[in-house]
Amino acid sequence: MSLDDRPGGTVGPVPWCEACNRYLTPPTLEEDGTCPDCGTVLAEPEERHKVPWHFWVMVLAVTLYLGWRVVQGILWVLGKL
Repeated sequence: MSLDDRPGGTVGPVPWCEACNRYLTPPTLEEDGTCPDCGTVLAEPEERHKVPWHFWVMVLAVTLYLGWRVVQGILWVLGKL
C-alpha cells in the first residue's frame, strides 16, 4: 500500500516555520495558513467544505426515529404499571 492509498488522501509537505524552528501539522495552522506563534505565512488557506444536504436529512431522520422510540418506551413503561 502506497502512502497515497491511505485514508486521508495524499501526503503533502509538512509546513516548516523558519522563525520558530519547528514543523507544524496542517490542523495546527491558523485558518489563514499562518503560524500560530509568530504569524509567518506557511501555507495557502484551505477551502472549507460545506456539509452535504443529505447528511442533515439523515440527522433529522435519526432524531425523529429516536424521539419516537423514546415515546414508545415511555408508553410501554406506563402500560406495565
